[in-house]
Amino acid sequence: MTNISSQPAHTDDEGEPKTLVREQKMSFGTRSCSLVARGLSDLAALSNWRVRECFSNKRRWLCVSRTGKVATHSMSDVAEVEIYDIEMAGECLTMRMKAGDGEFVSQEGAIDPNAQNLLVATAAQDGEPRELLLLSLQTKTGLQIAPDADYRVPSWSALGNYAVVSSSFRKAFLQLWRVVNNTLQYVSALQFKSSSEYLLRCGSVAFDKKEQLVAVAAEVGSTAPNVLMHWDEIFLLNVPDLQIVRRIVPPDSVFSLSWSANQEHLVLTGRHGRTYSLDIKSGESTLLPFSAALCCCHPTEDICAFVGMKHELADDGDSERVKYIITIARLSDLSILSEYEFENTTEVLDACWSVDGDSFYAVSGSGQSYLYTVQGSP
Repeated sequence: MTNISSQPAHTDDEGEPKTLVREQKMSFGTRSCSLVARGLSDLAALSNWRVRECFSNKRRWLCVSRTGKVATHSMSDVAEVEIYDIEMAGECLTMRMKAGDGEFVSQEGAIDPNAQNLLVATAAQDGEPRELLLLSLQTKTGLQIAPDADYRVPSWSALGNYAVVSSSFRKAFLQLWRVVNNTLQYVSALQFKSSSEYLLRCGSVAFDKKEQLVAVAAEVGSTAPNVLMHWDEIFLLNVPDLQIVRRIVPPDSVFSLSWSANQEHLVLTGRHGRTYSLDIKSGESTLLPFSAALCCCHPTEDICAFVGMKHELADDGDSERVKYIITIARLSDLSILSEYEFENTTEVLDACWSVDGDSFYAVSGSGQSYLYTVQGSP
């Protein structure tokens, strides 16, 4: 670096030496430091995220377990399902769904929290519901649970001791099954008896972590003549008899729901990406500042993962492009702990927290998995 003080001094018209003095400007350095600090902060936040490819080709359904396993239908054989390990990218287990009198197409599935069993609702080639199958991931065998059933949405409880299946194909219903000796045994069904109302649909389901209550998003209609009226409710059902403990009218249609860690609130997603926190005692709801189609509360901490999308102008300034965003937020003060934006050809179809709560898994229909590790976790 040139030392200005060592250069010959210039003189003015009177012959007096004129000294050059370097002006001290701190604004650029201060601004640079703040940008560097911000960049390091963003880098630290992004370092909590990893992206893995489980499979290629778009799938119509998939499910994620709390152990990081992903199950989906096979692209090469409609009667097969594939199980992937998110942490071990590329590892795949293939199982054939054959039970009863033939092979069927899988419609939906759910892996238990311990990744021991896969519950699959199947259909015939023409889409007619056929069977409920339990596939053991340990013995690689399949067991027919219920033939000729129109089950559509299977879900497991937090500890994996129960499974619920619901349907709205012909007649809405909800059934509870218990795991006994590596198989499922029927326990109870929701009894909705009313002379003025009828059950139209059973949707998203969420067990509390003690497996004492199950929350169900339901659609109820009026039986009054010449009256076409229906509305959404949340049923809180007792486990294991599925008796209705309480009916709560939510502030919106409910697409997904999740129990908060303290079990006092349900976090909901509704139309147009709106999200809410619902107090199960008072029935009062609070609109949250997050946009999401899917929500997953942490099992022990007061945080929740929101999976949504946003539309923005493409680089050409005319067309639109879709970006997906996963937000990890604290529910107590609504602060954002981390955010991850990405572009993909398909939306995230399923997501969950790991058993120990150290990781969050989200998997898109095109096979990309997004892993978030909680700060301080190994």
